[in-house]
This record gives sequence, C-alpha cells and structure tokens, in this order.
Amino acid sequence: MHSVDELQRMRQALGDAFAEMRAKDPNAKTPAPYTPEFESVVQQAVDGQQRMRRDPLVFAAYRKVLTQMLTPDELRQAAAFYSTPGGRNAHIAVIEAEKAAAVAMEEVAGRQAK
Repeated sequence: MHSVDELQRMRQALGDAFAEMRAKDPNAKTPAPYTPEFESVVQQAVDGQQRMRRDPLVFAAYRKVLTQMLTPDELRQAAAFYSTPGGRNAHIAVIEAEKAAAVAMEEVAGRQAK
C-alpha cells in the first residue's frame, strides 16, 4: 500500500518528465497524464521504489549512517518527530529542496564550464 502523497508526487514527477520529453521531441511516445497507461507507469515506479527501500542492503546502509551520526536520544527524538504528519511533510520538503538545489548546482556548474 502506498501513501496518497507518494502517488501524487510520483504522478507529478512523471507528468513533468513526460511533458519535458514531449517538449524536446513532439513525437516522443509518452503516456498522456491520468490515463490508465499513465497510472500503470506511476504504480510501477512507486512499486519499484518501495521494493528498493525494503531491500536489506538499503535498510542496513540507512541504519548505519543514522546510528553513526545520531545518539540514541537523538534517534528517539527523530523517530517521534518523523512519525507525525508534520514530520513526514518536513522530511519530504527537505528531500525535495535538496533535489532542487542539486539541479540548480548542475545548471550553475554548466554555465561556469562555458
């Protein structure tokens, strides 16, 4: 079972990606947003992400970094915070901000290389 937010974020991300592909190549074969084909692609993408997150190697890597960087008390506090709706939203916002910053940094690096 996936959260509604996760499905909505994936729909938005794939919709944006497909729109960008069509803008670059009007003949690009991408599913139209909110069609059954599009929803199938969204579901497959979310399912794939969920499978990766549950992989023992991914879980172990995540746990290792958290336990190295946080004290047991900090881990308890973080778990309490992130288990709330506001905590989850804050976590998602930070991740999205990091992604946006990474894209912007790539753009700046590209301009500086010219």
